[in-house]
Amino acid sequence: MYNDLSESMLVYAQKLAEQESVRDDIIWHRCSYQDLLKNRLGTFDLVICHALIEWLAKPQVLLSSLNALMARKSRMSITFYNHNGLVYRNLIRGNFKVLLSKFSADPGSLTPRTPFKPELIDEWIRQLSINVEHSSGIRVFHDYVTNPRGGHLDDTAVIDMELKHSILEPYK
Repeated sequence: MYNDLSESMLVYAQKLAEQESVRDDIIWHRCSYQDLLKNRLGTFDLVICHALIEWLAKPQVLLSSLNALMARKSRMSITFYNHNGLVYRNLIRGNFKVLLSKFSADPGSLTPRTPFKPELIDEWIRQLSINVEHSSGIRVFHDYVTNPRGGHLDDTAVIDMELKHSILEPYK
């Protein structure tokens, strides 16, 4: 099953599924996650929710809702915009005034209005008694590079270093 609120993302996903000859194997939905849950679709072996929680008015509700969709011994993958990454980016770029005031995302920006501190997400996960098997960062440093040089010019080296540091504190 695939769900997305965005019609353009749904169409794009269907196009990719068509290219892989699996479009007819997927049940397609375009609705909010709240409406999706009302359909009582059962449980799933894999629940993926990437880059959604930071856009919600009641983000904690999402995790418990997704947890209800999980079958026994299933897996869940969650990604969220890390507040620490926002701080890091602004430090590197010299946007100190941004850090001295209450954060407010620019309208139309891809930066979500609620970047989360990982400790808060971890606490919500603990409250739901979800077992965390693996935790890592995504794009832990390369997105912040404004003047690529040295190892940044070697895609393989960048990926190797990203993967190495994605599981290490404080980088992840």
